[in-house]
Amino acid sequence: MFLRDEEDKADVVLVDCKFPVKAHLYVIAETAYGSLIYQVSISDGKFFCHDKVLEPQRNVNSFITKKSRMDDPPSCHFVHQEQFFYVISSASLKRMDLIDVHHNTQRTIETNRPKVFFTAVFLVGRLVIGIGHTLKDVCIMKKKRWKHLDTSGSSLDQTRKIEISGWAVLNSDTFIVADTKAYDCFILNLTMGEWNVVKPRLPYRCGMLCGRSFCVGGFIYTPWKGGIIAFELVEDGNFYYLGEPILFGLWKKKIYGSWRRISLDEKFNRIALISTDSDCIVFSMFHGAPSAPPFRGVKHDVLMTTVLVKTQTTGRGTKQPISAEHIDLCTSFIEQEGWINPTLLLRYKHARA
Repeated sequence: MFLRDEEDKADVVLVDCKFPVKAHLYVIAETAYGSLIYQVSISDGKFFCHDKVLEPQRNVNSFITKKSRMDDPPSCHFVHQEQFFYVISSASLKRMDLIDVHHNTQRTIETNRPKVFFTAVFLVGRLVIGIGHTLKDVCIMKKKRWKHLDTSGSSLDQTRKIEISGWAVLNSDTFIVADTKAYDCFILNLTMGEWNVVKPRLPYRCGMLCGRSFCVGGFIYTPWKGGIIAFELVEDGNFYYLGEPILFGLWKKKIYGSWRRISLDEKFNRIALISTDSDCIVFSMFHGAPSAPPFRGVKHDVLMTTVLVKTQTTGRGTKQPISAEHIDLCTSFIEQEGWINPTLLLRYKHARA
């Protein structure tokens, strides 16, 4: 659970968001018996659920055949497109669920899915991408029809098994994934079908993306145990590099009357991009984890925060983050017997006030 770090002698100062933002967030959480969908709302960067128990909007258990363990791969993946959630099984089943958020309906659709076990599924442009255990296992879904993508990669062993820890969409036809086994990152351009290795400029771990990450202004933002970490993605001819990591220790909790920086298990941290401006980015961060073994508790702490990241333009035209401040810090609760594992934090929509 929460690991104490150093004490902050000053209280946390909440800042006002320069551009008022309204947003609805969906939290997808895996449990032993299926996936739960929760909704939280933000106005002007502030949460409406302080000290409240979050109520699940829907329980999705279409692909559960037995009680799951916390260290099992997720039974399914959620992809949000317009008013719909595609619920796609990890196992190679020729069906998926379609949830219509506007009409609060759910139905099953038959598909022509290839026999690939998906370790990650996400949206790139208007295409749904599913990736298996190797770099050759890339499938594309368009208009509910799947096809296998033929890929290439010079000096890359595409048959080597990978374990994707996180990903980020770079543009409408390019994305990056991180392999937690070898600490490598790879970029795929869907139009060219070519994989490229992403190299670190300094000798530190390269494959540090955790879950859904975001590329804004040439920097990739991803969760880490203390908050958010950012890397500049540099293209040099036919090569890509990740710059030196920039860390923002944003997780804090009031313990015995004092604000303390805390470290939280990365695999339970998720972020969502709320909005951007010319020199600012607003992220929402979420952390939810099970009670300590043997999971006797039914009430789980949920920590959420919205943060304002300020940027400055570099000589290369990228937007380097220079500071991060809290807009809001929120503690809520989920009542669920056993373990929970938040796998995704999604922004449903936002509008400028």
